Formats: sequence, C-alpha cells, structure tokens
Amino acid sequence: MLTDIYKYLDDNKNLNNTYMKIIDVLENVNNEREIIKIFASLSLMNLEQGNTKECKDYLNKIK
Repeated sequence: MLTDIYKYLDDNKNLNNTYMKIIDVLENVNNEREIIKIFASLSLMNLEQGNTKECKDYLNKIK
C-alpha cells in the first residue's frame, strides 16, 4: 500500500496527504470504522514526531 511506502521513506507530508485522500473516499461510502483507524494512526504519527497539537486535533476528530 502507498502508505507503507511513505512510512518506510519517513515522508510524513505525503503520508498525511494520502491518509486524508483515503478518508475522503471512506466518507463517501460511510465506513466509520476505517476512518477512526486512520485518524488514530495520524494521531500516533504526530505524537511520535512531537506534534502534540496535531495529535490532539486528530484525536478530537474521532469523537
């Protein structure tokens, strides 16, 4: 999957963009479970990078 490649390359900008595009598709098919998983992954990714504000923003989108 494309996200795995970006994770391996440590290309967080493109990883984030790819996840957001996936979320757009999932919203069109009403797949809430997968959307929550992606927001959790984005939150964790930002926490690992020390971006606590963005981490909290993604966690708040899960609610």
